[in-house]
Amino acid sequence: MEKDCIWELMVRSLNNEASYAEQQQLKAIFEAKPALFQLYNDIAIVWAAPSETDKEYLEATYILHEQRMQKMGIPFNTPAEEKDFMVSPIKKISAKKLWSIAAIFIVLLFTTLFYVLNNNGSDSKSNPKLLANYYKVATKKGNKSQIDLPDGTKVWLNADSRLNYKNDFGNHLREVYLEGEAYFDVVSNPEKPFIVHTHTANIKVLGTAFNVKCYNTDATLETSLIHGRVEITTPLDPTQKWVLHPNEKLILPNTIKNIKTEADKKNVVAKNIKLIDSDNDTSYAIIKKPLTYMPKDSIASEIAWVTNRMTFNDKKLLEVTETMSRWFDVDFEFKKEDSKKIMIQTTFSGETLQQVMEALAYSLNIKYKIQDKKVTIY
Repeated sequence: MEKDCIWELMVRSLNNEASYAEQQQLKAIFEAKPALFQLYNDIAIVWAAPSETDKEYLEATYILHEQRMQKMGIPFNTPAEEKDFMVSPIKKISAKKLWSIAAIFIVLLFTTLFYVLNNNGSDSKSNPKLLANYYKVATKKGNKSQIDLPDGTKVWLNADSRLNYKNDFGNHLREVYLEGEAYFDVVSNPEKPFIVHTHTANIKVLGTAFNVKCYNTDATLETSLIHGRVEITTPLDPTQKWVLHPNEKLILPNTIKNIKTEADKKNVVAKNIKLIDSDNDTSYAIIKKPLTYMPKDSIASEIAWVTNRMTFNDKKLLEVTETMSRWFDVDFEFKKEDSKKIMIQTTFSGETLQQVMEALAYSLNIKYKIQDKKVTIY
């Protein structure tokens, strides 16, 4: 789509003049370019600001966007007079000067918009760091990233994730080591299979698109196949293989520490055989099942995060808060054990932590409190 057309759609939306069809068109653009959605939100904040805009809020928003531009490598020049304003919080500012700052802020936003449109970027990109014989990429809580591997394979890293690969990647093998969650769009090369290693399983592919979720704190590991074909094995029994076809996922117990005996080892590698953890009395199962889709949604819930959405399809509130913890970089505490078991089916797209909690509180009839980086649910 032409850049002018995208800008026109955004302006019409900001003025509440966009038709339903135009809103859907803009939504599709944001899903393809999540960075644009963040910029749109930033512009909307200033666009809708009343004349009595809070000076501290405007200052904080200005600085935050300036930092975003720095991370994206976008050049900008801030007038010295306005730089003095940002480092001097007690200085009184006239309304005229305040709105001149707002105008400069909007220019910065449009500069970023131009950069994103002309660089076709949809996620922040990370440059792998070479440590010893490995390249290492990591994301913190509250952040996502996208990288290109030497063979052209694209990887999207979800929050609080780590991806390592050897500096001779692709010379003989294409192997990566994952902790956390990542979506892979693998370049086909039948002579050099692509292998994802986790502490629970190994996923072997030729050329395909799939998602792997293997956070150490989760009870299970999930491999979700979008298209192509993958083969999954475990260190417990490399001869036991599970093959996934498009729109299927495999769920494995995530912690090898739950394997107590040789008999347990034999049982757990068989499909749908449950292993009871005697320490916590927790049931684990190896299950193959179809991917999940929300009503009228063409994107599987398992990969919705790649388009900057949190989608929960019949998930317990405890699982939802685990995802939110990584998404917003906060910790959750439940005052009532029963609240953890409440089932949820919903999607969030671009909402703030406050907005998400308000929606959950209203629909689930719960109360909450946000203090610093802690959310307490009553």
